[in-house]
Amino acid sequence: MSDAFAMRLADRYHLRWTEPWLDWWQHADRPLSTRGAFHQPMSIDELLQPTRWPLGMPADCIPWISNGYGDWLCVRIGTEGDFGEILYWNHGGGDQLPLGNRWSEALLYDHCRVAWCGESWHAFGEPSRSQSLDRWIFQSAAQGGQPVDRVRLEHLEGPEGWRLFRDLGWTLDAIALDRVDAALQSEAQRLATPKHARWLQVDWDRELCWWLFDSIQFPSERLEQFQNLLLPQDPQRWLVQRWDEALDESQHLLARRSDQSWAWDVAGWGAWRQEKLQQASDCWVKALLTSVFTDQSVRLRKHGANLGGRKFAANRLMQIASPPSSNQVPPAYWDALTDPEDTRGVRVVDYWMAQAGTGEASPEGRYASWYRAGWDVGCHDLQRMNTILKGMEESAMAAGWLARAAVAHAHRQSLEQRRRRFGVSPPG
Repeated sequence: MSDAFAMRLADRYHLRWTEPWLDWWQHADRPLSTRGAFHQPMSIDELLQPTRWPLGMPADCIPWISNGYGDWLCVRIGTEGDFGEILYWNHGGGDQLPLGNRWSEALLYDHCRVAWCGESWHAFGEPSRSQSLDRWIFQSAAQGGQPVDRVRLEHLEGPEGWRLFRDLGWTLDAIALDRVDAALQSEAQRLATPKHARWLQVDWDRELCWWLFDSIQFPSERLEQFQNLLLPQDPQRWLVQRWDEALDESQHLLARRSDQSWAWDVAGWGAWRQEKLQQASDCWVKALLTSVFTDQSVRLRKHGANLGGRKFAANRLMQIASPPSSNQVPPAYWDALTDPEDTRGVRVVDYWMAQAGTGEASPEGRYASWYRAGWDVGCHDLQRMNTILKGMEESAMAAGWLARAAVAHAHRQSLEQRRRRFGVSPPG
C-alpha cells in the first residue's frame, strides 16, 4: 500500500509509524501467500471507516489480519500511538494470545505451527491453500540476527521448533503455552470425546474434561470404567502428564510478565499438587487480577472449573477455603466474582463501572477501570458495552492518549453499526 494510505491511517488514529511497520505496510495490500492460518489483511476502507470490526475485541487493539473464520491478529496501540504487542484474538471465546511485537515474528510462528502440528492447529483456522510463504517474512525475521533457514524450520518437530524460537527470542509467550499444553496433554485427552462422557453418563465439560485436566482427580470407580472403555491395555501409560515441566514453564513466563491468567492458574495448581497451599493461594490471588480472556481455559482443558461465571482462580481459592485478604483484593470485587447467582459476570462489570465513575480517580485510572469493565470477565450487554467504550474514549482523551481514544471511538462506531443492523438503537 502507498505511503499516502499509511499517513491517512496515522492521521485517523494518531499513530506513530516506525520503519519496521512501514516496511510491513508495503506488503499488506493483498492476501498473504502463507501456509499459516492468517492471510486476509483488513482493507484500508474498513480500517478508516470501521463498520465491521470484531465485536468483543479489546478496545485498545486494531484488527489487522484475519484467518477468514472470525479470528484475528490484532495490534495493541500504546498511549503515545505506538504499535505494541500483536495478539491472536479468538472470536469464539475472546481468548488472547500474545505473539510478539513484529509481524514477521507473529506470521512466522503461525506458519510454522501449521507446518509442525498440521491437523492439530485447527483452533487457529484452516491454513491457506498456498504452500509458499512471503519471502519478506523470513527476511524481516532475520534482521538483526542470524539468517532463518526456512526448510529447516518447516521440517522441525514441535519441541525442536519451540527450542529454536526460544533461542531466537521469538513469540516467547506463545511458545511457553505450547510447551505447557504439550506437557499436560495425555494420550487419554487426545482420544476422549463427548460420546465417551455419554457412555459414562457424566457431563463432558464439568466432569470428564475436568478429570482429564489432571488425572489424579479421576474418581476411582470412574477411572476404572474409563480405562475399560477407552484404554484397556496399559492404562496408566495413557494418563501420563508432565506437571513438573508445566510448572517450570509457567514460572519462567511469570518471571517475564504477570498478566497471563493461564500461567498463574497452572503455577498455582502445580504448587497445590505439591501440597504447598500458601504458594498455590498466592498464585491464584494474582490470577484474580488478570483478565479471564488470558486464561486459555478450553485449550488447557480446565474450563470445567469455570462454568457458572467465576474465574478458575476464584473457584480454587474457595475450594481450599483461602479467600484473599482485603489488602490483596477489594472485598466488593471478591464478592462479585464469587456470587453464585451471577453467572454472566454482571456484578463484576458493575464493580468496574463504579470504579470508573469514582470522582477521585485520575483519567488513567478511569481508563483502566473502564477497560476492565469490558474485559475482566466480559460484558454481554451491548448497551453497557457502548457506555464502556464511550468511557474509555473520554478518559483516554482526558489523559492525552489521543491514539487510544481514537481506537476506542472506532470500536464504538462499529458497535453502533452492528446494533443498527440488528434493529437496536444505541443510547444517546
